[in-house]
Amino acid sequence: TWCIPYEKIDISNFSYDPQTNDCLPFYINRLSPSALNRDHDSAFAFTLDYIIHLESLGARVVNGSHTVLIETSKAKQASIMNRLKIPQPKTVILNHISQIKKYIADFQFPVLIKPNCGGSGTGIQKFDNSGDLRVAIDIKKIDIPTNQLFIMQEFIQPKDGYIVRMETINGKLAYAMKVFTDGTFNLCPSDSCDNVRSSPTLDELVNCPATSDSSVRFELYENPPEDVINAVERIVAYAGMECGGIEYTIGRNGQWYIYDINPLSILRASFKEEYGVDGWGLLADFFIDEYHKIVADVLTV
Repeated sequence: TWCIPYEKIDISNFSYDPQTNDCLPFYINRLSPSALNRDHDSAFAFTLDYIIHLESLGARVVNGSHTVLIETSKAKQASIMNRLKIPQPKTVILNHISQIKKYIADFQFPVLIKPNCGGSGTGIQKFDNSGDLRVAIDIKKIDIPTNQLFIMQEFIQPKDGYIVRMETINGKLAYAMKVFTDGTFNLCPSDSCDNVRSSPTLDELVNCPATSDSSVRFELYENPPEDVINAVERIVAYAGMECGGIEYTIGRNGQWYIYDINPLSILRASFKEEYGVDGWGLLADFFIDEYHKIVADVLTV
């Protein structure tokens, strides 16, 4: 068992001098898109700049700037899956509400309107038919992010009432979990999120209120399909994603679709007691191994 001292950086209240070369040899990026929902807008943008600065000095950053760009853009995620020819829901990227009507006839309903950079399901709106969507456009009832970037995506109704999150570490599948959705889009697997989850209302879907009446539940998925594992590991390799979760669902037609790439690992702590799967332990072991590689290189220079 290794005990390695570390320093936690509170990026919400931080500063650095870009004209100095002072940095540590090893960093771990834990940026979450849901930081935007916790009033950390400045920290969110600040993190990418700081990571790029560290990388310019030669620091090793686990899940560096390239994965930040993927984590924070559903547009980039869709392009990756298209490049790799991996099944995904029909998706278009937009920067103005008026663009939606151009694509309505091309979609099967229901459809989702999502922020390009989301987090814990916040900001997702679901429309069951084209009429409802057209009315929402006309009366300006569609909520879009401040930066105007959002996506329109076909909603894949989970065939068996659950989606699957595939957790990867060091390029390989660590474990998979079934997430029974209960109709909500806040499927954050963190145990702490269990207390801030709710079922969606008619007008908005998931704003992470302080009380929960949701029955979202998580179960270990012991034998996910090999073709999905292969697709997930191809995404991880192409994206240079060292750890994180990838989510897919199986539609009523029996086809699986990958719809979300999360380079931030959010592991289910309760799985250690429930199933003997210590995801955080596995992730810590990976971090420690990578740290030792860097420290060994520094000592031999």
